[in-house]
Amino acid sequence: MKNVFLTGEINIGKSTIIKKLLAGFLGSLAGFLTLPYYSNNSVKMEKIGYIFRDINDDHEIRPNFFISLINSEGTMVPVVETFETYGVKVLKSSLEKRPNLLIMDELGVFESKAFSFQRYVELCLSSKIPVLGVLKAKKSPFLDAIRSRNDVVELEVTEENRDYLPKTIQGILNL
Repeated sequence: MKNVFLTGEINIGKSTIIKKLLAGFLGSLAGFLTLPYYSNNSVKMEKIGYIFRDINDDHEIRPNFFISLINSEGTMVPVVETFETYGVKVLKSSLEKRPNLLIMDELGVFESKAFSFQRYVELCLSSKIPVLGVLKAKKSPFLDAIRSRNDVVELEVTEENRDYLPKTIQGILNL
């Protein structure tokens, strides 16, 4: 298997495991991170949504990075255009760079209608580049298609296994 995806409860340590693996990784990287974004309100920090970030890009956050925003009712609303433009650009660039490891942290339900982005995810998974990522622990045609691939190993992160999973992943991906 050459593609490994972590899944599990929110805040169980999926992204932390990836960070631990990357801290000692000597090869080249490409891919993306999904990160919470907070308002710069002087009264209190409030989460206003999530951003999509190229793993090799340290530029200041721009509006086209948002993949979801919290509306006035407190509901998370996807920004499909970000996946279809910036997300596709990042994955296309990742394929062209041919890194030693491609990171997809994380894939979820916001991408449900981002069909070009989904196609590039498939291209990345079918390439010779190993992928390490996070899959949201939800059902959707997109996520289920990834789970059902023969070249994907899905590992559930729990409190009991999260400390030794980095070694397991290193073995699977030959890192």
